[in-house]
Parts: sequence; structure tokens; C-alpha cells
Amino acid sequence: MSEEILSESKQEDVLNIKDIAERIGIDDSSVLCLIQYLHRQGRIAVTEVRVAEGCGEDRENCGCLKE
Repeated sequence: MSEEILSESKQEDVLNIKDIAERIGIDDSSVLCLIQYLHRQGRIAVTEVRVAEGCGEDRENCGCLKE
């Protein structure tokens, strides 16, 4: 999965986390973790992060844990 992100980073200088997550079948936070992993390895450099308002829910916990 990180190789797909690495490949895309060579083609585009802006990565859309949501699009990548949907394409490879993982959640947004996992894509962000993989980007951080590649950054820590020195394979990419993260130079800017854009944020937007969240949904207000802890997306790491599924509904089954709330019961």
C-alpha cells in the first residue's frame, strides 16, 4: 500500500487522502499513517498539511464498541 502512495507522490505533488483511501480500500487515517511512514523513511518529504472540520465522531471506534 505504501508503494502505491509513493508512486502517486511521484506523479502528483498534492495527495488527496480520501481518494487514495477509497481507491486502495483503507480508511483515511491509515493513508495518513502510511504517508508519515514514508516521510520518516526519507522516501517522501511532507511539506504542507491542509485540514478541514471533522465529523465530530471518533472514526477509530466502530459502532460495536459503543454498545
